[in-house]
Amino acid sequence: MTFLGAARHGAQVSRQPFEVLFKRAVRHYNDYHGMRGDFDKHASVHDSPEFLAHIAQNYLRHEPTDYEEHLYRLFGKVGTEQAYQRLRHRMDKAISKVCPAL
Repeated sequence: MTFLGAARHGAQVSRQPFEVLFKRAVRHYNDYHGMRGDFDKHASVHDSPEFLAHIAQNYLRHEPTDYEEHLYRLFGKVGTEQAYQRLRHRMDKAISKVCPAL
């Protein structure tokens, strides 16, 4: 089940140990910026806890969820900005239920 689905239905989403989560978030961050040719941006598991929490939240929002699919459906419609803000708020709320430390 996705985070959004879990939030809607009150289901539990499995938690990942922070060590695993941060490694995945770092890889996602580096892959994303590498694909864009932005090689000056590089993350490491030794970066600050605040930065790791930030990229972990981004990773959780974009990768193991249907967030991108929802974003795709919003483009080109009236009220996109408001819908984007609601979607992001719902996603962040669902992530905070699973990982309150983020």
